[in-house]
Amino acid sequence: MILSSDSVNVLNVNDIMKEDFLHYLWRFKQIDFNNLKTTHGLKIEVINFGTYTQLQGPDFFNALIKIDDQLWAGNVEMHVKASDWYIHHHEIDENYKNVILHVVWENDIEIFNAANQKIPILVLKNYVDASLLKKYKNLIKSKSLINCNNQINQVPQYIISSWKERLFLERLENKTVFIEELKQQTNSNWQQITFITLAKTFGLNTNGSLFKQMAHQIPYHILSKISSNLVSLEALFFGVLQLIPTEAATTYELELKKEYQYLKHKFKLDITLNTPEFYKHRPDNFPTIRLAQLAYLLHKHQNIFSLITEASSLDDFYAIFQVQTSQYWCHHYTFNSESAFKIKKTSKNFINLLLINAIIPLLYVYNKAMNKENIDELIYFMEFLPPENNNTTKIFNKLQFPISSAFDSQVVLHLKKNYCDLNKCLNCAIGKKLLN
Repeated sequence: MILSSDSVNVLNVNDIMKEDFLHYLWRFKQIDFNNLKTTHGLKIEVINFGTYTQLQGPDFFNALIKIDDQLWAGNVEMHVKASDWYIHHHEIDENYKNVILHVVWENDIEIFNAANQKIPILVLKNYVDASLLKKYKNLIKSKSLINCNNQINQVPQYIISSWKERLFLERLENKTVFIEELKQQTNSNWQQITFITLAKTFGLNTNGSLFKQMAHQIPYHILSKISSNLVSLEALFFGVLQLIPTEAATTYELELKKEYQYLKHKFKLDITLNTPEFYKHRPDNFPTIRLAQLAYLLHKHQNIFSLITEASSLDDFYAIFQVQTSQYWCHHYTFNSESAFKIKKTSKNFINLLLINAIIPLLYVYNKAMNKENIDELIYFMEFLPPENNNTTKIFNKLQFPISSAFDSQVVLHLKKNYCDLNKCLNCAIGKKLLN
């Protein structure tokens, strides 16, 4: 069915039209192929649509198209407006010299390739069914929550289940980029990698980068030599991050100060980093408390990487990571003031956070390096962890999108950030199903 320009304009889709919708129409053959013509009235017959690459260069490679009884083999490029060809400087780019058809939504100019040859143009707006355009408009226009908030429950569960596994794997791959980099930088020193990964997570969002930097600059062989002495570990962490008071007020603070000076001299350390942020943290999340717990963990488990790889249940992990602090921190949150006595143990919620953001990604990279496929095992662990509670999970709960585990919450976090917020509905299995 060929639509008139007036019919299309009634739907007011021009202002929200995106290039990825054109890719969708071409990839999934959602256009009327009867009587396709170029802007100059030449008949078009698509024999092979080409390969959708999403790489640098034309959108579809190795297409086969007959134009006015002449068979052409080459590439297809797509733009919302024909003039985008010049905005992107394709006319001087050798990568686009084999484009045989320019597919656009609006034709506003003739285009030429690097050899100054005119390229045939197909205007898609004349060959798209009005009902599909209406679906696209309803899906892509801004909503209060996510684009498909009124339609997501129409998608069959088998599609959602399959898509969730893909999303979880994507998120896991994103989370492990820095661990893969550490593997290269440390020549696969898994003890050092574990230390850095744990430190980053103990630092939470605010201080994670700084804690990671600290761990990166402390060679693990130093940790292994001093880990039997808890004060040495604390002195090293607090000293590197400039937290030890200049004027020591207690015996413990004086001991830290002396120990750090000794460690600096012994191991020839010249590391000085910024002081961590305390602002907007609950006291139990103060960097002083998290550093004290990290030190206690490494003191208690001096070969922690082996324990992690040998753990076979969530209870094993809870046993490993449930630690407290040294005695001083039972009476303090900072070095500056004393507080009521409290044993500051790592909570179950914090251990869950460690598992989600450090241990699961670490095991994924390690097992991959060992040529062991363990994604099903990791998903199994995630399905037994409770879901995270944040603004994104609240949105999907409102939509009655089931979130019963950390696997589900990680999925929706990735879905919203990388698809919903970017209006990538046409790259999403849910969005594609709703359009179809």
